[in-house]
Amino acid sequence: MDKFIGKRLDARYEIREIIGVGGMAVVYKAYDCIEDRVVAIKILKEEFVRNSEFLNRFRNESKAIAVLSHPNIVKVMDVSFGDNFQYIVMEYIDGITLKEYIERTGAMPWKNALSFTTQTLHALQHAHDRGIIHRDVKPQNIMLLRDGTIKVTDFGIARFARSEQKTLTDKAIGSVHYISPEQARGDAIDEKADLYSVGVMLYEMLTGKLPFDGESAVAVALMHMQNEVRPPREIVPSIPVGLEQIVLRAMQKNPSRRYHSDAEMLRDLEQVKRDPATTFRYDETGYSVDQSPTKYIGYVGNAARAEQAADQPAKPEPEKPHSYEVIGKSSEDTERKSSLLPVLAAVAAVMLVALLVFGGWFLTSYFDTGDGNKSVKCPNLIGEDYEEAVKKNTSIQIVISEWRRSEDYAYGQILEQDIQEGKYLKVDDEHNVVTVVVSSGKEVILMPDLLGYTLDDAKAKLKEKQYEKVYKEENLKVTQEYHNAIAAGQIIRTEPAGNAELNPGMTITLVVSQGPEPNMVTMPNIVGKSQSAAEKLIEKAGLRVQAVEVDSTVAKGIVLTARCNGASVKEGDKLVYGSTVEITVSNGVPPRYTVSFEVKHPTDYPEEFHALRAVFKDKEKSFDKKAEAYQFSFEVTDTAGTIKVYVNDDEYETWSFTVKDGSVSVNRVSHVTFDTGDPE
Repeated sequence: MDKFIGKRLDARYEIREIIGVGGMAVVYKAYDCIEDRVVAIKILKEEFVRNSEFLNRFRNESKAIAVLSHPNIVKVMDVSFGDNFQYIVMEYIDGITLKEYIERTGAMPWKNALSFTTQTLHALQHAHDRGIIHRDVKPQNIMLLRDGTIKVTDFGIARFARSEQKTLTDKAIGSVHYISPEQARGDAIDEKADLYSVGVMLYEMLTGKLPFDGESAVAVALMHMQNEVRPPREIVPSIPVGLEQIVLRAMQKNPSRRYHSDAEMLRDLEQVKRDPATTFRYDETGYSVDQSPTKYIGYVGNAARAEQAADQPAKPEPEKPHSYEVIGKSSEDTERKSSLLPVLAAVAAVMLVALLVFGGWFLTSYFDTGDGNKSVKCPNLIGEDYEEAVKKNTSIQIVISEWRRSEDYAYGQILEQDIQEGKYLKVDDEHNVVTVVVSSGKEVILMPDLLGYTLDDAKAKLKEKQYEKVYKEENLKVTQEYHNAIAAGQIIRTEPAGNAELNPGMTITLVVSQGPEPNMVTMPNIVGKSQSAAEKLIEKAGLRVQAVEVDSTVAKGIVLTARCNGASVKEGDKLVYGSTVEITVSNGVPPRYTVSFEVKHPTDYPEEFHALRAVFKDKEKSFDKKAEAYQFSFEVTDTAGTIKVYVNDDEYETWSFTVKDGSVSVNRVSHVTFDTGDPE
């Protein structure tokens, strides 16, 4: 049995069950005793707790999603980086992964794929606007709720846009089936790498197939870098042409030929949603690399071929014969000079072109005077107060890369900038970012010793003037633990410890005593026993009992489950003396489930009028009028079964259903195409 199940973390989170296992962490379903809610907790695997690389990745995830707040991104509620284990507390998502959904449905209706893609892009746009690149966009990292809402998860290998890059040998580069070519090569990446992965996901949703697959990760990565993808409409011809074009543009191998932003791709998806007949023409020879808006003026089917043809080198002209007879010159001298002249001319031309190119680059780089309202000269920020610099320079984005102690610059002053003064920057969200290093001053501020303080007194202490440079209330974390020697409500310890150095933005954790651990009793074995016997055992153990009847195929009066404080309990668990145990008892009535599905009109049936009927065991539903679709619904007690659909007396379709955890899943397993009887 997993060592965390049944345990309580930080005297708050009761671990119930495992709901997911990843490469470096395990995800549990848990109950938050303080907020009275179900949560998901991701705990770093024990073998990685002492591994600095995995610790950094795990902490990087918490940093990345801490700055994110979006309805399509899983919400983080708490983090803990203790000595023995590290965890992230997130909202609990009652759903399945998009990958599981694709595996169940295969190629899905294009409108569904468009909806899921649009929601994913809105989530990524929120992250990209904050400088965060996900780097591992894949359907396994997208949760699908019952109402069709999606939630992007797992920012474990996310990077801030200006941080270091990784190579193909790094285990954290993302899933190879969805990886961008530049990421596979280890090149610098930006948000266009995530857009490529979104394109791969959309391809898979529309076709039910991955664009590239192979026997090894390296083989698949090479395909992403070298192979052309098979157009989706060759697999599923009913995909709108415009949607296929969006997929192919997002999956361009050259990042400059892809969409430049999430907003640009969203705009085209919305256009297809409004008008499925829309086609796009990005330019005359394929995908445009300029910033002009997409034009909705028809599809150029052979654009890629035209571009390839335009790129082919011209065939050399046939060499002209040399003249070997010149009066006053020997034939050998004449031949030598005739052959040297073209070579010298070519060398001179190459040197002239190189000089012009270098000169243009030099002038552009060092004597650029800007281009009106589209660019701005980078100011000298060294020595300026960061807050004042941000207010004064509204046409550029000034982003802090780190705080650094300095003897020469006061707290908050800028020490370094990554863009040279006088350089011109484009005034857009992508090219106007200046990264700076800011001084944390020369004063060393130490963490106060708060042992024995009450929580309110500790907070008041941290708000004193000497800590205002390093303490912000939103960076304070409070946890609770039982302690036999320290009274309830008093501080047991702090992280960092007393007299440790404090820096701006640092998280301060206060661990508060809950007092001595309460008297604990052992939960008896009651599942499978009669209600009266179970109640006696529970009361004998020093616990209270509350019973609820539920539908079940088990005999009436038999105990099915037991819970305490919202969490499942079993024989041997330790509970607080006097706690109430809730038991569920069978009423002997089998639960009933509703199986619903839609049958399309059989337009290929040879007769003009027909009746449809669906049969399940001794139940039958029928329709005797012609409609575009027929909705069938059965109420069943079975947890699995097969339903046959007939046109008149001819078998038309077969449907199967399964029930798991009270949820009904319905799938069409066979379909008959009728012979219309038309003469050949």
